Amino acid sequence: MLAEELVLFLRQGWIGSLPESQLSLAQRLQHHQVLTHPAVFSAFASTDRSWFTQDPQPYANLPHALAGGEKMTIPSMHVLALEVLRPCVGPETKKVLDLGCGAGYLTHCLGKMAPNGQILGIDINQRLIEQALLVPNAPANVSFRRADVKEIIDDEYDAIHVGFNITHALSAELSMKLRTGGLLWAPVMSADDQSVAVCLIDKEGGSKKVIDMEYSPLRQPSADFEEKLKAIEQEIKGIYEDLQKRLGKSITLKDFPPKLPILLKERKILMAKIKRLSS
Repeated sequence: MLAEELVLFLRQGWIGSLPESQLSLAQRLQHHQVLTHPAVFSAFASTDRSWFTQDPQPYANLPHALAGGEKMTIPSMHVLALEVLRPCVGPETKKVLDLGCGAGYLTHCLGKMAPNGQILGIDINQRLIEQALLVPNAPANVSFRRADVKEIIDDEYDAIHVGFNITHALSAELSMKLRTGGLLWAPVMSADDQSVAVCLIDKEGGSKKVIDMEYSPLRQPSADFEEKLKAIEQEIKGIYEDLQKRLGKSITLKDFPPKLPILLKERKILMAKIKRLSS
């Protein structure tokens, strides 16, 4: 567990003036002892957050807007992840996976820290992958592709970073893809889904809590949403058919059961999600 003072700093925005550059942001984090290792400082200071977001204040210790309504993780948490994974990310590293990479900020940093390794960033959101591919100054050893977590090939990684909330079962599955001595950084949901703790997990399943911090929800593939949409539409159709059989007349709003407006709202939400993932 981190010291209480550090946890408070990681969760808050800046007090006082905002850093005006990536270098001053790195120096601010170094001053607060969040950023401590030279390799992390070099990678972070040379990867400008303004390349990844149009936010007018890219150096604030806050989430920043990305394509499709997604958010980029706050800089202090990016640095903490790099510091914690650093023992497994260096010149001897062969493979690193950034799962839920978004626009690829952390993927870039990992590529600089492991210049001789292959760094793969994947995300289910096609718009984010397209944005990641357009970001300038990408290290040559970094690549991106759209994929679902279920599509991860059987491979071994020196380190895996997860950028969204996952279940305990999924964290156990991902830990099996680590090399001996490898580490998994993952925000793991509690059994009752009421809280999230970022954990550092090894190949044997040993887990150490780093900090209580919630990330973005687990991103589901459009196929999952389409299956749910199909089920809802079938239920809506069944309600209409039942009303027509029972009433034998033109249906009016007052005839609708209370459940129907709820189903129609869920249908609208699912359709919007499918459109966002496919655009």
